[in-house]
Formats: sequence, C-alpha cells, structure tokens
Amino acid sequence: MFFGVALTALALSSDLRGGRRKTAIALGILSVTAGVVAGVAEAVGQIWGPAIAASSLALIAGLLLLGRRTSSPPSHTFAWWIGVSILPVVVVGGLLSAINERLLEVSILTLGLMWLRLGAILLTKGRRAGSTEPRLGRLSESN
Repeated sequence: MFFGVALTALALSSDLRGGRRKTAIALGILSVTAGVVAGVAEAVGQIWGPAIAASSLALIAGLLLLGRRTSSPPSHTFAWWIGVSILPVVVVGGLLSAINERLLEVSILTLGLMWLRLGAILLTKGRRAGSTEPRLGRLSESN
C-alpha cells in the first residue's frame, strides 16, 4: 500500500505531460486501493490473491511510466529502475529459493534496499528544496 502512495506522490510531482501522468497517478491510486483491499481481506482471515496481484502489477506499470529521461529528477529515474528490476529480481529470488528457501530473502532485501534508497533520495530532495533553517552543524559551529 505504501509503495502505491510513493508512486502516486512521484507521479504528482513529475513533469510528465497529459495521459502518461494521469495514468501513472491512476495506477498509484489503484495500487493503494488494491493494497487496502488485500489488507482488509487478510485481516478478516481470507487471502485475496487478485488484490495483491493487481496492486503489484499497477505499481510496476506506474513505475515504468515515470520514464528514464535525462531531464527527470534522480528520484523519478531511480523509481523507473526499481520498476525495471522488480521482475528480474523476483525471478532470481525464485531460482535461489530452489537451492535453499532462505535465499529468497536476498531478492526481498535487494528490493527493500532499493525502496529505502528512493526514500533517502526523496528526503534529501525535500530538505534541499524546502528547508530555510540552518543545519545543526552550522548552529554548533557558531557557539
């Protein structure tokens, strides 16, 4: 669900024009909605696979719609790379799990680290753009 929120935020802040931007936003909202449906279904004791699949596929398609243009901010380019790498990483994880079930976690860890890196890029971008306060290092130097 939170990945869909990130996709929606990236699409809203993108410089995409027309249909691609609207489609990326719609896919982000679909990913969030399907994620909520899957969460509620699991909370009541049933696993609803179609909601999980819809959420995942909408997320991948939305990330790929962000594009890899050189004029895009680093966050959008990195998000595109996450979209490109999801399926190969999952396939490699499946192959590794055939060797040992615990090796599946390698692919999950890789994707998790990529999402953490995207979050760090977005946080750094937000600090640079919106922060007017001096950094703590500068405050301590002036004392």
